[in-house]
Amino acid sequence: TGKQSIVALCRKLLNVLFAICTKKQAFDAERMKQDVLSQVQRTA
Repeated sequence: TGKQSIVALCRKLLNVLFAICTKKQAFDAERMKQDVLSQVQRTA
């Protein structure tokens, strides 16, 4: 449903922000896109 999609996206964003803060790594938009696409393909 729509609510589940929003929750999933928010969770992903929180994971990204948490990783950036704790691992002191630069944000890589291309890697995030690949991760999101692979996750979508697994759930489809």
